[in-house]
Amino acid sequence: MKNDFEYKTFLFISVEKLVLTVLSSNQKNLFKKELLIKDVSNELNLNIINDFLNKNIFEVEKFLNSFVNNIFLIIDYKDFFSIEVSLKKNNYGEIFDFDDLSNLLREAKDQCKKTLENQQIVHMKIENYIFDETSYSYLPKNLHCNYISLDINFICISKSLILDLEKILKNYQISVNKVISYGYLANFLNSESDDIFHMGEKILNGYNKNEVLLVNKTHENKGFFEKFFNFFS
Repeated sequence: MKNDFEYKTFLFISVEKLVLTVLSSNQKNLFKKELLIKDVSNELNLNIINDFLNKNIFEVEKFLNSFVNNIFLIIDYKDFFSIEVSLKKNNYGEIFDFDDLSNLLREAKDQCKKTLENQQIVHMKIENYIFDETSYSYLPKNLHCNYISLDINFICISKSLILDLEKILKNYQISVNKVISYGYLANFLNSESDDIFHMGEKILNGYNKNEVLLVNKTHENKGFFEKFFNFFS
């Protein structure tokens, strides 16, 4: 019997299409089911999503000879939105290290959560590091500075929508592992032939080095970057 470390199950959700797919640990496509939605509207149809899962979850579990316990959602929907947060810290000429960075990121996330209580953060990206008056796209090592400023982008979606989707998945004893914005993912696609699920896998593995990975604390075998930002769960 396979376990969740041997494959990843993805569910793509949009108003026009639903896709359920499974990737092996070496990113081979193991299983794929797709539904084109005929009566397209501006809202996600939760009944159609439930019917789609009802018809296909048992089939995928039979194919895998294993239960699907966790799923990654890739959502293409109008309710996603971004906010920008900038934080500045007096560093008194000292070296700015990972501990300092983690404290600033925690502060930024706390500010975002307080401001947007009904929203769920799905992506958190560091857009810019400014040390004194010099801008960097990465965190430089062993750099002394008087001031550090971070520009951080949060991509959010309604908590109520995620709760609705979680309720549907609980009917099949499945938990949501991670939500990925399709709009964010699409920024990394190089051509129309690129597979969104393989890119989703790359994003989950830290493809964007400036994204803070919001990982589940129960997961094992994390890389250093995931472990470092584990407090955001």
